[in-house]
Amino acid sequence: MTHAINLQSDYSSKLNNIEILKDLNDNCIQQSDVICTCTASEEALIGLKQVKKGVHINAVGSFRETMRELADDLMLSSDTQVIVDSKESAMKEAAELGELIHNDKFSNDIFNEKITIFKSVGIAIKDLAAAIVLYASLKK
Repeated sequence: MTHAINLQSDYSSKLNNIEILKDLNDNCIQQSDVICTCTASEEALIGLKQVKKGVHINAVGSFRETMRELADDLMLSSDTQVIVDSKESAMKEAAELGELIHNDKFSNDIFNEKITIFKSVGIAIKDLAAAIVLYASLKK
């Protein structure tokens, strides 16, 4: 958390309207255009009723079958399009996606561009490359 706060402070002129939250706040979630999660929670933290249409969610936590960040209603909604970095890894490691695929309600109709979720289960070199590009662009 300290690193995130320092980054926000150091680059506040370039990082407009970015808040770093320690605790979830429904009002803040509902107003967000982009939500990034990175948690080892074993309970879903964000559901469909908490987000607005058009939101983009980057979910990079829940790297074990017992962990989850996003509720079933959000993952199964016809308003949700889920994108993964590696289908094989996602099916093996992410509870949300494993349950989604094995659920009778899953179909390709779920992908319709209203709420987008990028579910990363971790390809570390991609994470590092993205961090380097972001950091370099902030230094300019």
